[in-house]
Amino acid sequence: MSLPRELRLTRSRDIQIAREKGTRTNGGPFLAFFWLPPEDSREPVPLPPRLCVVTSRRVGNAVLRNRARRIFREIFRAQLEALPNGTQVVIIVRRSFPNYSFQDLQERFQKVIRWWNKQREPVK
Repeated sequence: MSLPRELRLTRSRDIQIAREKGTRTNGGPFLAFFWLPPEDSREPVPLPPRLCVVTSRRVGNAVLRNRARRIFREIFRAQLEALPNGTQVVIIVRRSFPNYSFQDLQERFQKVIRWWNKQREPVK
């Protein structure tokens, strides 16, 4: 099952903005950029969280790169409720990716999401 079209971040401009303006965090075998556009610039109908997975040739051959994309799409799909509508997530897979199990990647992604959600909470 592929990631539905409305959950994909595909336009290069959107990806570039998420990487430039988003919050960058290190997840070990991946880097994650989270970008939530300001309230006034959002679509009138809120978009669901969207994902882009970037895998360069440094990650490995085509089989490994495709595996990385499938794994991160599945992890993202399972964590949709933890992300507010309109969130744009860019994952950059690192060369060390094959050394980690699915369970470890899932735990690391959850930890990164929890960290990001704490960062965006207003200070009381």
